[in-house]
Amino acid sequence: MTDVSLEPGQAIDAVWSERARGLSPAQQDALLERADAIRNEPEGAASAYGCYLALQERLHLSRPADVERTIWLFEHMEVADPSLMLLARAAAETTACTELWFQGRLRVAQIEREQGHIRAAEKLLFVLLGDVAGQDERWEALVAANLSLCLRHLNREVEALVLCRRALAGFERLGDRRRAIRVRQVVQNILISFHDWRRYERERERLERDIPELAEAERRQVDMSDLMMRAQAAFERNAFDTALVHLDEVEARFSHRRTWALVTRAFVLAVMGRGSEALAVLGADPAEHEYGPQYSIQNDTTRVLCALQSQAPDEVEKTATAFLDRLEAGTEPPGNRITMLLHVARELGRLGEHGALAKRAYDLAAAAIVERILEVDRFARERPTLIELSAEERSTLGELRIRLLARHEELMRAVGRLLLEARARGEPMPSEWYGSEGLLCVCAWCGRMKRGDDGWVPVGAFIPDDSTLQLTHDICPDCYHERAQNGNATKSS
Repeated sequence: MTDVSLEPGQAIDAVWSERARGLSPAQQDALLERADAIRNEPEGAASAYGCYLALQERLHLSRPADVERTIWLFEHMEVADPSLMLLARAAAETTACTELWFQGRLRVAQIEREQGHIRAAEKLLFVLLGDVAGQDERWEALVAANLSLCLRHLNREVEALVLCRRALAGFERLGDRRRAIRVRQVVQNILISFHDWRRYERERERLERDIPELAEAERRQVDMSDLMMRAQAAFERNAFDTALVHLDEVEARFSHRRTWALVTRAFVLAVMGRGSEALAVLGADPAEHEYGPQYSIQNDTTRVLCALQSQAPDEVEKTATAFLDRLEAGTEPPGNRITMLLHVARELGRLGEHGALAKRAYDLAAAAIVERILEVDRFARERPTLIELSAEERSTLGELRIRLLARHEELMRAVGRLLLEARARGEPMPSEWYGSEGLLCVCAWCGRMKRGDDGWVPVGAFIPDDSTLQLTHDICPDCYHERAQNGNATKSS
């Protein structure tokens, strides 16, 4: 077979890989040695990486040179590569080299996460974190950072925030600015979802201080992520015009993120009441654009808001019902559900013609808020011994709980008005047909819950420790009589 060459900057495609795998062992070893020689050259890393990957079956973890190649391969892998699973598993079973043992186990977990096996990855990483804790600071930071990503996928953002702090402290002590900045951006995303603006702004200031020390390519990536988060934060703070300015800049500077910018722009415009403009951005026909599943919930919310603003009754009923059916399944993160549901519920309530749908949207939003409160409480009570809370984190969690309770109070006032209007029309109240298994009926004024024939009891005496709640709202007899006597149709503050 013709010899196969390897030079810096050479593209390693499927044809090259197939020819290389057909060479004799001696010829393959010569290619691997050539990759060793060029991997530290500016244009040689990509070629060496492709060579190692193509000839991974030739790498034997009992040979020192192959151990070094495997470690280098893992260190330079930007994303988890499923084709490396066998090599990673072999490395994870090798205890002769501690570095390789840690690398292999981490790569197995990363590949599991990339393939969507989040819980499997989480279990692997928690065990690995226990093994590296106090043994190797660099590995402890790397594992904590990867574990935080798994926890975010599982909607356990409180734990993810604490793991990020642990990873961030390690990277900063080691002087690893690049990884520290990446973790800091994950922290910013979580803080935006928590509406913790004080700490978010502080993290942004630190980020701006560190960015100039990065290489040009890395600085561009960080700038892009920062701009996207600024648009998101502006939206969450109801600074819609500012959000649109940031989205303009994302589209102008980062063409590969144009889809994200378009989807977000359409959503912002819909929330602002500019439904026709939102549809022009998104496309009136959903089949015209394939934005991918990561954007589907936001697109659905945009289309519901546009339908409501067009005030076409049949379209409103159909679109809103399908949207609420989807969110009732509970597959979206609670934070996403709260934001989307509240916007839809407010628009439904504003129209005044779809009270039942508005109340259902508020019910689902309330369930999502309670889920987040339960997450905070459960973490404070049952957090793993590997994760210790700092004073700042305890303060953050306390403030988050207060914000969630305040948001729940605001929601209860809105749904309370809908209930009184429905009762005045003679419509049956939820407590009259209450009894569905797993459904919790809450008074929108006093917050007590109905427990079968036992009447209405305080939330703390009844609420289950469950992350999949179904809530509906009503007005208990005591609160109804009080409002009837006072002639007050709104919940007192």
